[in-house]
Amino acid sequence: MSAFDLFLSKAKDTAKKVTNKSGEIIEIAKLNLAVTNEEDKIEKVYTEIGKKLYGTYCAGQSVDQDIKNLCEEVDDEEARVRMLKRKIGDLKQTSFCKSCGAVVKKDALFCPKCGIRL
Repeated sequence: MSAFDLFLSKAKDTAKKVTNKSGEIIEIAKLNLAVTNEEDKIEKVYTEIGKKLYGTYCAGQSVDQDIKNLCEEVDDEEARVRMLKRKIGDLKQTSFCKSCGAVVKKDALFCPKCGIRL
């Protein structure tokens, strides 16, 4: 076997190994993406579970004390968000419609979204 044939044979072997390795890398990337997608689905289900439990709490139904404590934390955070939004509204000279929650100018007589008199 000539030196060229030996070189060509080694080059072919190397190319085959690189092709196999790149195929493995691609397959691993696809599997990692699938894992991430499934984990995202799980997180969405967890969120839905939480929303349902919070809805149960808001409806006045009995919930576990740990769940009640978490729901009260949500209530506190929502109150903070409302306060911050009011501060933003004050700076922007806007407020919120008491009926639909839309942002309205402070001098508006009617809500542009629901039409209720302000």
